[in-house]
Amino acid sequence: MFARYRHQFAVLGYVGAAALFSNTVAAQSANNTASEPPGEVIDEVIVSGFRASLQNSVEAKRGNIAFTDSIYAEDIGKFPDLNLAESLQRIPGVQIARDFTGEGTSVAVRGLGKDFTQITLNGSPVETASDSNIDSVSQGRGIDLVLFPTELFSKLTVSKTPVASQTEGAVAANIDLRIARPFDEKGFHVNYSAKGSFQESSEEWSPRLGFYASNTWDTGLGEFGILGGVAYSDRSYRSDGFNTIGFTTVGLGPRCPFTQAGCNTQANPNTAQGYGNSSQAWPTTVPAGYSFGANGATAGDPLTVCGPGSTPGGTSGLSCNDLSYSVWPRLARPDSLVGERETTSGILAMQWAPSENLSFFFDSLYSEADHVYERNDLNLAVRSTNTNVPVNVELDDNNVVRRATLANPQWLNENRPYDEDTDFINLNSGMEWKIGEKFTVDASATYNHSDFFRSTNTYLFNSVLNSGITVDIEANGDGVIKVTPSQDLNNTNFWTDRLFGVWVTAALDDPATSRPYLLQGGLDLPDREYYLEDSPRMASVRKEFAAHVARTLRLAGVADADAGAAAIVALETRMARVHASRAESIDVLKANNRWKREEFPRRAPGGSARATR
Repeated sequence: MFARYRHQFAVLGYVGAAALFSNTVAAQSANNTASEPPGEVIDEVIVSGFRASLQNSVEAKRGNIAFTDSIYAEDIGKFPDLNLAESLQRIPGVQIARDFTGEGTSVAVRGLGKDFTQITLNGSPVETASDSNIDSVSQGRGIDLVLFPTELFSKLTVSKTPVASQTEGAVAANIDLRIARPFDEKGFHVNYSAKGSFQESSEEWSPRLGFYASNTWDTGLGEFGILGGVAYSDRSYRSDGFNTIGFTTVGLGPRCPFTQAGCNTQANPNTAQGYGNSSQAWPTTVPAGYSFGANGATAGDPLTVCGPGSTPGGTSGLSCNDLSYSVWPRLARPDSLVGERETTSGILAMQWAPSENLSFFFDSLYSEADHVYERNDLNLAVRSTNTNVPVNVELDDNNVVRRATLANPQWLNENRPYDEDTDFINLNSGMEWKIGEKFTVDASATYNHSDFFRSTNTYLFNSVLNSGITVDIEANGDGVIKVTPSQDLNNTNFWTDRLFGVWVTAALDDPATSRPYLLQGGLDLPDREYYLEDSPRMASVRKEFAAHVARTLRLAGVADADAGAAAIVALETRMARVHASRAESIDVLKANNRWKREEFPRRAPGGSARATR
């Protein structure tokens, strides 16, 4: 009825506009119309497609007693965006958060965080167990919408004021996601879609496919309908960037006492003035392999990094007061993310209406995602270090380092491969019974289950200190920090190859005494069970690990990367056989097994017994 009224209004508007331009033309048009035979009478105009979706959105907003906005699909499998979060951001007051791949994952309404918004699926609460970003998991009520392809949904509604029929708990808004149902488009329908995108940085195509079918029947028991659909996407991506993970100051210790006027004494909480933290400090002695002339020429000699008080001097060329307030990048690093997210989803929806006043429905949604990616960082460490020597430091008006040279720096070469699997299923059934004109009974039952598994390893290589290397830092205020080392960082001799280390701490069985503990490295997987356990899951992990090692070797230019990877895995497997088991690692007494000095050459080849003296 609304469609027909709108059509008539448009025709009347046209005639009225024509009359404004010329009464003569209008009269002539009227005479011509009168002489023509009567045309076919239009009983009903059905508006579909994009115009219908806009019309439905307007009607839903007009007919709702609360402040709501709705987005309707043009047709089954045709939503305006490829991601639910990106569709929702079309509504005023809705902001979205994106993950590191650029996809929208969650929404916030009216400036409040995602946990203040209640998201429902077909009117019932929904939760997902999945990753919200690197090194974290989804927490609270902020679900990851990337699991839900838009092709399977027909309507999104944002309610900014609550009503009694909604699930309680929403402070910012209630967002309902409604999957497609057969009564949305009655009759027989088959839709399919095939899309693809190409990313230049990854040099990969990302396909997106969908197939949907529905039908409705009039039976002796009422109207019945069924709809089924599947959606598949395989997104390959690469993201290259640069970040610093924040900025920090560097402590000077006794060279910046709290009694000294104009000095940043944030390291003395009781008398603190200034800002920053003291997790890192400038060295006090000359490191081996370097000479700074009058400021310290021989390894082990006192090192002068700044002038006393407000007097410029030292290796930095700054006063200790100015150097104490200088702001440095914590971890200046290029960052690379390469990965692939494969998502498969399906829906099955059924509806039965025995009469005009009674209807039943059943909705089911299943989605699984396999996300494999790698993160690579090459960190220039200022955070938590005490080896960097500042040379020729230049600050801007805000005490942020503009140009500087760091002697005896340390890099952290970090690689993290991730393998994440997510499964989600939601079953929802219910009924609606209209009793007279004023009463309606709604009832529903929902089952929601989600699993998330993440496997990740960290490969971290520290650069060798006292190598004579320096690095120049230049920041021009454009958001990019230029880092220029004096040596080629691809030189493998620049990175530590030690498999053993010594850790001195309170004894496990006698905290009143300190004792050195030998730390054995070399195992990339979490523990020995990953190498030795005979199970399909661990066998799959070992296979993926070997493939990752092979890819890393190829990047390093190794000719026979597969053979090299097999040799590395075999070596680590032999090492795993002599490692403590999980149960033994938890047992303090078994972990506290003392070695005699004469046992070190046999039990820790390459180690030094002098560490125990």
